[in-house]
Amino acid sequence: MQADIIIIIIFIFIIIITVKHSEKRDRKKRRRTGSPSEPSEPSEPSEPSEPAAELNSSCVSFHYDGIQMTTPAF
Repeated sequence: MQADIIIIIIFIFIIIITVKHSEKRDRKKRRRTGSPSEPSEPSEPSEPSEPAAELNSSCVSFHYDGIQMTTPAF
């Protein structure tokens, strides 16, 4: 019974550490690319523009009206 509780606590710590590490990595990536930490909302909704794709070494980023979606490149 106590072993189950200890295992659950260990998994919770692993999840917390993983989330914190990914947040830190995202902040470093934002700082390196020069993106703002919090994107500002446009005052007026604009017409949808054509989506642009740029190829990175490990992922493909799609930009559509200020929204960036990243998918792994295969």
